[in-house]
Amino acid sequence: IERYIKHAIIDKSYQVSSSALVSSLHLCEASADNASVVKRWVGEVQEALKSPNEMVQFQATQLFYRIKRNDRLAVSKFVQKYTKGVADSLSSPRGYKKSFSSSGMSSGM
Repeated sequence: IERYIKHAIIDKSYQVSSSALVSSLHLCEASADNASVVKRWVGEVQEALKSPNEMVQFQATQLFYRIKRNDRLAVSKFVQKYTKGVADSLSSPRGYKKSFSSSGMSSGM
């Protein structure tokens, strides 16, 4: 089952990817044994962060934090990486609004 979930996390269909990410979050919360298995999927979770779908990005961010929450350096690097170029890395509407307002352009929001 581990192999199927790993493939589902990076699936091209955002519905499949989103379902796999949410299932992985629930597995983490179920038991410590499950959490140790999910921790091995960090590569797939990082791939899901590159998805064009905002919901997949959000759920991948949640799972990534859940996996790395005890590693302060990893969380710090993650935040720095995705706040350096908000408009380029994550497709959050709030990120676009902030980047447009700081550059002098109006986003109309």
